[in-house]
Amino acid sequence: MTLFVHARTAAPAIRRGMMRAALFVRTLPVTWSVVALIVVGAIARSTLSEANSVRLNAVLGTGLDTLLTQRNWVGTATAVFFVEKPVYLAVVLLTTFLILGASERLMGSARTLVAFVLVSVLGIAAGTVIQGLGVIFDSAAAEQSRSQHTMDPMIPVVGTLMAATACLRPVVARRVRVVSFSLLLMFVLYSGQPSDIYRLAGGIAGLLIGVLMWKGKHSVRVVTETFADVRALLAAVIATTAIGPLISVWAPAPLGLLEPLAALFRESLKPTLNESAVSGADSAGSLLVTLFPLVLQLIAAFGILRGQRFGLWLAVGINAALATFAVIYFGSAAGAPGSSSVQSAHYENAPFSIGIAIGVPVLTVVLALSCLRSFPREPGRAPTRTFALRATACLLIFAGVYLVATSTHAGIPFAASFAQGMAGLPERLVPEGFLAFEAITPPPADAIGRFLYDWMGAAFWLSVIVLARAGMKRNRSDSNLGDSRMAKALLRRGLGSGPLAWMATWHGHRYWYDRDGDAIVAYRVVNGIAITTGQPLCATAALPDVVANFVAFCGEKGWTPVFYGVSEELTVLFTEMRWSSLKVAEETILDPGVWSLSGKKMQNVRTALTRASRLGIDCRWTRYDVLDAELRRQIAEISEEWVADKKLPEMGFTLGGLAELADPDVALMIAVTPEERVEAVTSWLPTFRDGVVVGLTLDFMRRRADSAPGVMDVLIAKTMDQAKHCGLEMVSLSAAPLAESGTALSGFAATSMLSRILEPVYGFQSLHRYKSKFHPEIRPMYLAYADPFALPAIGLGLARAYVPSLSLRSVIGHLKTT
Repeated sequence: MTLFVHARTAAPAIRRGMMRAALFVRTLPVTWSVVALIVVGAIARSTLSEANSVRLNAVLGTGLDTLLTQRNWVGTATAVFFVEKPVYLAVVLLTTFLILGASERLMGSARTLVAFVLVSVLGIAAGTVIQGLGVIFDSAAAEQSRSQHTMDPMIPVVGTLMAATACLRPVVARRVRVVSFSLLLMFVLYSGQPSDIYRLAGGIAGLLIGVLMWKGKHSVRVVTETFADVRALLAAVIATTAIGPLISVWAPAPLGLLEPLAALFRESLKPTLNESAVSGADSAGSLLVTLFPLVLQLIAAFGILRGQRFGLWLAVGINAALATFAVIYFGSAAGAPGSSSVQSAHYENAPFSIGIAIGVPVLTVVLALSCLRSFPREPGRAPTRTFALRATACLLIFAGVYLVATSTHAGIPFAASFAQGMAGLPERLVPEGFLAFEAITPPPADAIGRFLYDWMGAAFWLSVIVLARAGMKRNRSDSNLGDSRMAKALLRRGLGSGPLAWMATWHGHRYWYDRDGDAIVAYRVVNGIAITTGQPLCATAALPDVVANFVAFCGEKGWTPVFYGVSEELTVLFTEMRWSSLKVAEETILDPGVWSLSGKKMQNVRTALTRASRLGIDCRWTRYDVLDAELRRQIAEISEEWVADKKLPEMGFTLGGLAELADPDVALMIAVTPEERVEAVTSWLPTFRDGVVVGLTLDFMRRRADSAPGVMDVLIAKTMDQAKHCGLEMVSLSAAPLAESGTALSGFAATSMLSRILEPVYGFQSLHRYKSKFHPEIRPMYLAYADPFALPAIGLGLARAYVPSLSLRSVIGHLKTT
């Protein structure tokens, strides 16, 4: 009976789950149909013997001979639903579901189906034409691959994604296209299989199909080339040259145009080639010596993407070294034609191999130098020069240790052992694929010498990587922090609004000025994210031009601009710019003209005022600079007590501390007992219009742990009375960061997580609920950003802006105790 009751209770939940699953399937009919066909094809092939599976490939696959010689047109339709190797099935299914599902969400099912079919036909047709041209011009790679039977669902999937980019926002579309075509080209250049060519052709076809489908509404448009675009393309080129050799290692028979360059690395990386006579030692150390220069390339690409000139010079140095190594390799091999290195596959076509292996790094250097103007000059001490000096010092140290160890063999003259060590030194530092010398220095017999022989090169390259990563860190000096006097002058004229406006005058900001001096943007740079403090300080009519110019300025510097704490009205401008906005806080506004303590809802405030009057608490409207030393000491004591009670460091950015109280334009309302004991303190930032204060914004609010109940209510109520007496138009209780009406901040995973972590310590949500008791008008505040791919970095940047001293250890320690 109990089981029957449980079954009846669970039945509605099961039915609801099944209905949701069915609804989810119906929303992506094309995606699920393609996934189902791939699964059915994989199951059907798994039931066949190996011989029958091979014969089936000839029927279901496609290729140059399959189409032109065997006239098998059916293979063009079936090749996109079968996976060539079962080991790739899980990856293909997941990739198909994610990419095709996202495309179907963007374009709709009908357009997705049309794009999928057209890309399948056009991609394979264009790829076959490319193969045919290769055969006509006697390309060995095309001749070798013409009989292959290709089966790859990624051909139409990638092309459909490229078609879907036509309806993305321009910034997102450019990022997706650059990354996608960089990957497609990398496979074509380093692997060169027919499937790689078909995927690239499918991607190009999909891009054109998207343009035609949307008829210019969301299509590819010619846009002005920006510094960010140049850096993204250059970073893609550098990253391709770094990852490409690894693609060549995994390819069963690499046929790509850049295969000769990849072969210089592949001889060390591919296990089947590690026994080459070129190898001086079959160890993990020699493998790392080959991998670490590629890692440096990726670090350089990362720096280039962030707009750091150091990354560009690092890429120049690495590629110049690779070109030099290639010259030495082919020169040595040409001088010793009988050497085993010459027998490597990539030296069979000597002129072509030499041209590719040397020419590609040289062209990369030329390309990087041509983009130099797109990178801002290095501030302060040049990281490039510092890195070069430190890397040279490391080289000398490691080389010295190695030569000393190899020159102290017993029974061998010092001159002979030193010469032997010098001859073996390049072998320890250079990737072994670049070595073409006949005489390989034998490994030392002693343990220390053998250890240095195997690991000295890896240790050197690892030290270079560490130095390069340190050089990528941003210059954190305050030498370029701005002067707030001009910002204050604009604020007094009324050119600035919102609760964060006066906070733009605080220490720690940088300032961007327009040419006429009538506009300022206050911002902080954290890990390459330029975070503004509120809206630009300028006339409303000038906002579009000021925002555009500041964004261009950030692009030149290699920063990602983020407008933090902007009003709902300004988000209209960002929507027109195709930016995204999300709510990060809510400002609470009170009107002194209608302020009243009457009504049941204000009973607690009236009670607090009565209690304060009975205790003789005096509320004083004053400034910090006119307080005597004792009152200042007590305010500092209250602040220190409040900070000490927190388990994480004191926050900053839009939350003022003691330093901000000293501003003579900032007013204080303090509660003092008859014994001159300060119970609580609040600070109020001014809002000006034509040099006259018309509003106040609450900032600093702290009280003693044993202060009278409701003392903060008393200070806010007295401030409202003061504002009403002075005829002010507005009093803002400010906005608690990372908090809003409701239970949690929504819309952005990073800020939501940060809000949940910090809430038990700083109580932003609780503070927001406290301010709501005064029944204020709620005005949302937004974060505006252009690049959704930068959201994780934006979240980290905001965390570091609020808590610069926040460390992973303190967060983990806090999480353990909560």
